[in-house]
Amino acid sequence: MFILNNNGDIPLYKQLYNQIRERVLSGQMSADFKLPSVRDLADELSVSRNTVEAAYLMCGLDEQDKWPNARKEMAKRY
Repeated sequence: MFILNNNGDIPLYKQLYNQIRERVLSGQMSADFKLPSVRDLADELSVSRNTVEAAYLMCGLDEQDKWPNARKEMAKRY
């Protein structure tokens, strides 16, 4: 789903945020798309839960948020 570069100059949470943002703004992720839980995505990417949580928070998401609200929030910012 997402690909992170452990050797890059950009922090992992920013890489993840950028990929989520790009997909939302391009329409690749619809408003009803449900992102994996922090724990599931962290396990899938072999990163810390803090990394995924930081990316989700940058998107305006937390564990209780609904994806359509985050999409609207991201659209307002950009």
